[in-house]
This record gives sequence, structure tokens and C-alpha cells, in this order.
Amino acid sequence: MAVNHSVVVLAIGLALTLGILRPGLLADLQLLTVSGFIQIVPGLLAAIGRRRLLTAPGALAGLVTGEAVVTWLTLAEVETHHVNAGLVALAVNVLVAAAVTALFPRPAASPTMESTLGAHEDREHHRDHGPHRDCELRKDHEFRKDHEPRQDRGSKTRAAMTTEEGERP
Repeated sequence: MAVNHSVVVLAIGLALTLGILRPGLLADLQLLTVSGFIQIVPGLLAAIGRRRLLTAPGALAGLVTGEAVVTWLTLAEVETHHVNAGLVALAVNVLVAAAVTALFPRPAASPTMESTLGAHEDREHHRDHGPHRDCELRKDHEFRKDHEPRQDRGSKTRAAMTTEEGERP
């Protein structure tokens, strides 16, 4: 209970001191909140749709830079010639995000689970039945449909198939 009362007294004292020394602080905090919230917009807009316009490091770097710029412009009372500090910081945010995305592009796309499983089945088929002259490692439906031994086994794993056939996995 004593710690609680001490923290309350400290907070009230800090609020009183800042209110006397810095009367515009409440307005600055409100500007920081609104202008800081705007810095999320580029990352959100870049994430919408199928094609991602920014990488995660790019969006994060832009967000952090935008927040730093808006904090500096607001608390240092830098003159922005009647332009909102959030908009100035937003421009810096977009530039940094685009630059980081250009410098550190996305890694190459990894294969999907479906294509990986299909390739595994094809390699397994060639190991069991030998390579055919007219079929290469293709993952399309026609390749699997033309080879009967794959269809009668269904979607069982190699261990399940060998166990059914009486072999050890």
C-alpha cells in the first residue's frame, strides 16, 4: 500500500512540475499520438493485396524513422512552415521504407508444401520402378495418373506402405 501511495504522489508531483515548466506538453502529447499513429499507414497499405510492396525490415525501418522524426519535430518545436509534423515524418517514413526494401529485397520464394510433396512422390516412384524414357521429374497430375502403382497406394507414407507389405521401415 505504501508503494502505491508513493507512486501516486510521485506521478502527481511530476505532472504538476511539467504543467508549470512546460504548459504545452499536453498538446504536444496529443500531436505525438496522432502524428505517430499516422506512421503505421505505409506498412498497412503495403501489406494489402497479393503483391507486397515493402519487406518487413523496410516497413519496420520506415516506422521507427517516422516515429523518431515526428518526436523530434514535435518536442524540439522545429518550424515546419505550417505543415503537420506527422506528414513530414510520413514522407521520411516512406523514403526510408522504400530504400531499405530496395537494398534488402525479399528472399526467393520457397517451394510450397504441395510441390515439395509431389516432388518427393516422383523421386520415390523412380526409385521403386526405375526411370522411364518418356517421363521426367514432373509434378503435374498427368504423370501420377499414368502410373498405376502410385494410385493404389493412396496417400500413405513410405513407412506405412512398407509396414503393410511386411517390410521393416
